[in-house]
Amino acid sequence: KSAPSKDNTLKSLTVNTGTLSPAFSSSVLNYNVNVPYTTTSITLTAVKNHAAATVSGDGAKTLAVGKNTFTITVTAQNGEKKTYTVTVTRAAASNDNTLKSLTVSTGTLSPSFSSSQLSYTVSVPYSVTSITISAGANHSAATVSGDIGKALSLSVGTKTFSITVKAQDGSTKTYTVTVTRQKCTDNTLKSLSVSGYKFTEDFSPSKTDYITVNI
Repeated sequence: KSAPSKDNTLKSLTVNTGTLSPAFSSSVLNYNVNVPYTTTSITLTAVKNHAAATVSGDGAKTLAVGKNTFTITVTAQNGEKKTYTVTVTRAAASNDNTLKSLTVSTGTLSPSFSSSQLSYTVSVPYSVTSITISAGANHSAATVSGDIGKALSLSVGTKTFSITVKAQDGSTKTYTVTVTRQKCTDNTLKSLSVSGYKFTEDFSPSKTDYITVNI
């Protein structure tokens, strides 16, 4: 009768997300895996090298932010044990609550856009009755809300609009755009007529004096 096997190694070790570092080798006992904040669990799959050995400690694991250490124990047929360790580091939530871009449909932002600059002004002529503000988050997991992506009505004078960026970790930052719609400076007539009379020359908005004659 042959002696019990003392093979307490793994034939393979895999994860369902991320990448083992270093690459798996039955003789390497310690591994690291990095995953993003959005990954909340990981599955470790371990396959024993010898049919008579047993494996414990693998399977689905819940991940906290930071380092999570899991051990997988291989017990040989003769009772000898070997432990493989997998340390999974889940990244912290992003705190990036800045904008990558901020534009207006008419007029010019002052000062020029910078992600660190929170307040802007825009001046538009009286003829402009609405404005659309567009904004893009710097981080893909951040969300942008507020006065964006729609026509915003303008009255004569100043009006302030707000854009809020919410980071993955919940922190927020608010940008403001103050738009000034200028007063109407056109004090001319579009047309002029006198019932029963006609002008001796054609009407012009820039001309203020006319002579009339009976029709």
